[in-house]
Amino acid sequence: MSNLHKLVALGIILMISETAALLIVSLLAFDAIYFWAIFGLMMLTTLLFLAPMFPLSPVFTPDISSFHVKGPFLNRKIEYSEINSIRYGNFNIGMRVIGMYLGRGSLGGTFRNSEFGSYSITGKDRGPGTRYIIMTMKDGKAVAFNLKTEEDTVLAYELIKHRSGLHKSADTEPYKDTVRKPEQQQLYDRAKNVSWKTIVLSLALGTVVPLIFIYFYKGGTGISVLVPTVISIIVPLAAIIAYHRWFKDTGLPKTEKTGTLTVLGSQIAIVPILFAVAGFIIAPAVINTEVSDDYFAVSALMLDEKIYYEDITELSITEEKFRRDSGYGGINISTGKFSNPTFGKVMYAAYNDVSIKIVVEHKDGTFVFNKNTEESTLEMFDFLKIKAGL
Repeated sequence: MSNLHKLVALGIILMISETAALLIVSLLAFDAIYFWAIFGLMMLTTLLFLAPMFPLSPVFTPDISSFHVKGPFLNRKIEYSEINSIRYGNFNIGMRVIGMYLGRGSLGGTFRNSEFGSYSITGKDRGPGTRYIIMTMKDGKAVAFNLKTEEDTVLAYELIKHRSGLHKSADTEPYKDTVRKPEQQQLYDRAKNVSWKTIVLSLALGTVVPLIFIYFYKGGTGISVLVPTVISIIVPLAAIIAYHRWFKDTGLPKTEKTGTLTVLGSQIAIVPILFAVAGFIIAPAVINTEVSDDYFAVSALMLDEKIYYEDITELSITEEKFRRDSGYGGINISTGKFSNPTFGKVMYAAYNDVSIKIVVEHKDGTFVFNKNTEESTLEMFDFLKIKAGL
């Protein structure tokens, strides 16, 4: 396994494990410090994952007995004696296995085609007719690359061919530039313009609209999670359909749309997950309290308690803090199984910005809760004392 494969595999494993950790921390043990620590780690992993993309323009550094090629997803020193054959020209780059290819511009990584099988490539795809230095090595592997300009690539080709002792190799294609007709170039430029506009519009609508909804919506958690997630899926999906319908009438090669579809597909894969987590955490969840002649009940996200007045053995008010063992922790409420040194393990449902809480000790355990203000919490406490006869 190459270093590239190992790095990509490591990045994927880290991203999956960190996403799982973020979800677990968000749902079961929410604390702002833990949440942002994991989120920061995910950003660092993303940078690690993207690091092989740079430099975007390949760099060729020759030496007496070897040369070094560094570009997107390829960083390799090659001895001239390793080269079995070399040619300069256009070829079918095939399918990307691991790496980067957006249809045009920078590309690199491990690709596969019918001529070489699995091979390494880095460089710039300039459209139809793009030419590369194509080398087969003595170990049977192939490496292809080009540089920022055709002139630089030709100079590198001549140098490698001479120093590797293959200067008698026939050139497979002449060095003349591949020139597009003006109307064809105009079509390519228009496709590039439409591509960027589609991506920017999709990212803007697919992120800004859900963020506005999450910020202003004051309803339940379910809607706060569902609506932003659905919007962040529908917007890029609609963009993909619209762009595909426009593109098929242009007559351009399908590779020209690969980059746009890759970005929009990544948006569908990543953004909805982020909004689902954000909606769950930021949602203005509430604690519902119901009273009757015989019992009172408290319901909230991940909690549903019903306690009969006759089962209550003791009531008190506390301002102590509780540590969550499992349950839900959001911006405004926390619910689930909590504990602290004084009361041990308890069932818990409290607003985070209300300091006082009612401690209800009953025959089946201890329940700690409050209402959305200190005044209403104290009123509830007095009501329970009367009903329980304490």
